Amino acid sequence: MRAIKIDDWFMLRLVRGEDVIDCLKTFVRLRTVAGGRLTGLGAADAMTVAFYDMATGEYRPQQHEGIIEVMNMTGNLSWYNGEPHVHVHVSAAEEKSGAFGGHLVSARVSASMEITIVPTHSRLTRLLDSTTGLPQLDFPDIGKV
Repeated sequence: MRAIKIDDWFMLRLVRGEDVIDCLKTFVRLRTVAGGRLTGLGAADAMTVAFYDMATGEYRPQQHEGIIEVMNMTGNLSWYNGEPHVHVHVSAAEEKSGAFGGHLVSARVSASMEITIVPTHSRLTRLLDSTTGLPQLDFPDIGKV
């Protein structure tokens, strides 16, 4: 992974063989990023996306392999139980079967992946939500809108 700081944001370039989620967690740890938002694009040769099933409280993974173009990756960075938490959704396309998307579980870079990170100044944290079973962003309740 390579990175450059430009003004108040970062640009990352991941290289062949690196895992996107692992690299993002490493970056957040090394740069002590309090939180932030991210966007990206690139190419992968293996990817797992998932959909959350509220009835079972589990993610349903779908694996993809081959020539994969990442058309858009968007998400946020936060902290959960003292560890970096990367929440990313992806739109991608396989060469032969077409477009797919979902919650990004893992992606192995085939050529390059370019990711822009805009960090927050305040720390973003998550707490386990008993209703959904998911670690949700912990924000103050502003009442009903």
